[in-house]
Amino acid sequence: MRLLLLGLCVCLLALVQAQCPKGFSPTSRSYCHEMQGLGPLPWSSPVPVILRDGRYTAGTGFRVWAPHAEAVFVKGSFGSVMVPMEADPLGGGFWFANVGGAKPGHTYNYIISYNGRNLTRLDPVAREINYDSQGNWQSSVIHDPNFNWAGDNYVAPSMNKMVIYEMHVQTFNPSLPKAVGTLKDAINKLDYLAHLGINMVQLLPVTEFPGQKRGWGYNPGAPFVVLSALGGYQGLKIFVKECHARNIGVILDVVWNHMGDPNILYLYDGWAQAGPGLPSGESPQGIYFYQDGNAETLWGRRPFYPSPVVQEYIANNTLMWVDECRVSGFRFDSTICVRKGGQYCWEQADGNPDGIAALQRANRAVHQRSPAVVTIAEDLQNDHWVTSPTGLGFDNQWSDTAWYMLHDLLVSRQMNMDTLAALISGNGTNGQPTTTTTRVIYNENHDKCSGQGDAQGRWPNMVDRSNPTGYMAQKLSVLAMACVLTSPGLPMLFYGQEWVSHQDFTFDAVPDLDWSQVGNYNAKQGWVSTGPNKGLFDLTRTLLRLRLNADGVSAGLSTDHVAIYYLSYSDNVVVFRRDNVVVVMNLSGTAYPVYNIGIPSAGVWHVRLNSDLQAYSAQFGNVGAGQTALKSFTPGMWGQPAALSVPLGAWSAVVLSL
Repeated sequence: MRLLLLGLCVCLLALVQAQCPKGFSPTSRSYCHEMQGLGPLPWSSPVPVILRDGRYTAGTGFRVWAPHAEAVFVKGSFGSVMVPMEADPLGGGFWFANVGGAKPGHTYNYIISYNGRNLTRLDPVAREINYDSQGNWQSSVIHDPNFNWAGDNYVAPSMNKMVIYEMHVQTFNPSLPKAVGTLKDAINKLDYLAHLGINMVQLLPVTEFPGQKRGWGYNPGAPFVVLSALGGYQGLKIFVKECHARNIGVILDVVWNHMGDPNILYLYDGWAQAGPGLPSGESPQGIYFYQDGNAETLWGRRPFYPSPVVQEYIANNTLMWVDECRVSGFRFDSTICVRKGGQYCWEQADGNPDGIAALQRANRAVHQRSPAVVTIAEDLQNDHWVTSPTGLGFDNQWSDTAWYMLHDLLVSRQMNMDTLAALISGNGTNGQPTTTTTRVIYNENHDKCSGQGDAQGRWPNMVDRSNPTGYMAQKLSVLAMACVLTSPGLPMLFYGQEWVSHQDFTFDAVPDLDWSQVGNYNAKQGWVSTGPNKGLFDLTRTLLRLRLNADGVSAGLSTDHVAIYYLSYSDNVVVFRRDNVVVVMNLSGTAYPVYNIGIPSAGVWHVRLNSDLQAYSAQFGNVGAGQTALKSFTPGMWGQPAALSVPLGAWSAVVLSL
């Protein structure tokens, strides 16, 4: 019976090749199984064959890449014997089999014969992993591809209407102190995020990784598997659907510049290039990894980008998250170490053409599948080529240049107003001298908040570590966030930033987010409790509503337009316009109950935000409290047709619109 099934697979291949997806190279062409009138199965994922009425047939298709294997078998809980796999007649080192009786929930391993040894391997594209009693990876699991997406009609906002909230799931809202927070735990705070105004949640890596489960996750060990401690593959789908119900999209942080150790891909088919070893003195790790001086980054082994199969592996991983989990975007970790080689990749003068091709292929695959999915590069080299359609093809990239500008201004207090103008306009913050929305702008992220670099950490700690809840720490944290949320670009907040949290995101021991500082909110009851920083949350919420034009009074903040028409080098004041919105910022300790500015239109201008109000913090100056409507007068100033008297607190921002 087994041989009959294997022969049937070969026959089916000849019948359906013409219907296979286009774009695969001859050495990595996918098999398509049109059994029971269904569409093609994924090229390498073991997926049970399903009838149109939802019932499973007695068969699961398996496919694996092992180009140096002498023989390959699949063995699992679906039977007591090893099932031999057939070599792909098209070549390329793939092996396949259809196994009768294998169904969702069954565990399995591939047994790869190489050089007289039988090697037990997990499936590189399995969605789930089974563990032994010590928590070690033991076997792959045939996943259930079914999920009830009924009612999920989510449409992602355009990029100019996105606000990202970077979140570490394990410490965001754990059910018990120091426990591993799950995606289910995080769902309990989605109403809070929706109330805040967040419409994109960016998760730190959620794929399976070795070591402490409350870690950052930047050491992937099984790239297609969602960490079981977080809720696994089905748990991610549930989380995404719950986010969508609140008009929140999900962005995944993916790591393709290096792999973690241990890794299910190491020495996969037993082969490794013979030779003197790597620069570190360690041995090469086989077909998925470089075998030479490009094999190692400072964080782990670099995938072998020259292989078309490895490139396809990366591209199919991104498509899997889009197709099966409905994610809305990706943040690619350290793309500089993909497009360049060596341990110190950012110091390399020449690029790595194969790494460049791998990134371009992943971007092309995602954008062809769904143009609305946003791809973001953490490249940090201020290179516009990263976001050019003729370059790497990313939609956006993190702007560390903008972060350093803000740091110079509001932490080091180097009050260079030209720096402020460049920051606001986007001049030079994405490798080009013009306004750009292809930058992700932030003053906090997981790296910067961790304190890894000199004098880094949460913003209030950088401002005043001796008193991170004091006046200056709060003031300059709010002012930095106001710059982020009123300047062109894709703004991003780091979790807890909305209430000016000062908990450093320590690499080795990430603290639980301290919700007592803001209180508890849910959609049914509103604010069940409030904490001492609830007012700062309200300030951030006001900024977010303005950024997204939630009240219909600030459409200009969602455009790419900006015009800086006043810079005072003596007062450290800037005034800029974004269509119907005018923003005034005071980067000095002097308060101005009346500060006259030029204004582009006559009429009554409404104060949409005054960051100095004591409603936000009892420590603030409250300059301009009660002044919500300001009438313009003539003559104008600074070449503007009218003028306006604006109350301007120390270290404050005022947002105005007609």
